[in-house]
Amino acid sequence: MDLKKPLISLEHVSKKNSWNQSSQKVILNDISFEVFPGEVISLIGPSGSGKSTCLRCIGGLDTITEGSIRVCGIDYNQKNFAAHLLRRKTTMIFQNFELFPHLTVEDNVSLSLKVVLKIKPKEASNIARELIQKVDLQGYEDKYPKDLSGGQKQRVAIARALALNPEVLLCDEPTSSLDPELVTDVLDILTKLAKSGMTMIVVTHEMNFAAKMSHRCLFMDEGKIIESGNSSDVFRSPQTERLQLFLKSHTSHFSE
Repeated sequence: MDLKKPLISLEHVSKKNSWNQSSQKVILNDISFEVFPGEVISLIGPSGSGKSTCLRCIGGLDTITEGSIRVCGIDYNQKNFAAHLLRRKTTMIFQNFELFPHLTVEDNVSLSLKVVLKIKPKEASNIARELIQKVDLQGYEDKYPKDLSGGQKQRVAIARALALNPEVLLCDEPTSSLDPELVTDVLDILTKLAKSGMTMIVVTHEMNFAAKMSHRCLFMDEGKIIESGNSSDVFRSPQTERLQLFLKSHTSHFSE
C-alpha cells in the first residue's frame, strides 16, 4: 500500500434530492477531500449538515449528483463499477447496529465470512470468535441481540465490520443510540482500532474522540465543508465564526 497515495478521494461531490421539477434540496454541496492510509478523519457538525450522507456516498450506499469518488482504487463513475468489490474494502458501522435478530452473536459476525468470502463454517467460526474476543465479548458467542445491551450490540457490529478485514472503516455516529454509560466502551474499541492503524472516517458528536483520536477534522454545515484541518488546530483555534459557535455549544461535551 502506498502511504503517500490517498485511499479515498472526493472531488467536487454534490448531491441533490428532487421532489418535483421546480424543487431541489441540496444535501452535499461541492465536497472535496482526501484520506490517506492509516488516517482517522472525523466529520463533525450540526444535525442535518450532510455528514451521514457524505459517509453513505463514500460507502456506495447512496448516489451522488455531481463530482467523483474514488475509494481503494475503485472509481464510482466507471461504467463497470462493482459495488460488491467495494463491500470487501469498506465496511460501515451504523447508528442502530443493524444486527440480524434471529442470529447469534457468532453467526452475525461469521455470516459475511461464509457468504462473501466463501470460508468454510469451521474456519469462519474460529475467525468470528477471535473478533468477538477482540471487542471484549468472549462468552457471548451464543447469545442473541435481544440479550445484549446497546453497547454490546455495537461491539458485535464492530466485530462484524472487521470480519472482512476492510481497508476502510466507516462509522456513522456509532454511539448516538447508546446510553451515556455505554458510550465509553464503544469509544475504547474505536480508539484501539485507530491506534492500530485502521483507516477510519467517523461521523460523531463525541468531541473528545474527534479531538484526541482524529488526525483531521472536517466541520460541515448545510452540505458544505466549512472548515478543516489538524484536529488540535480545529478545536483550539477555530477560524470561522460558525465553528466557534458550534464548539461553544458543545463545551460541556469536550475537555482538553
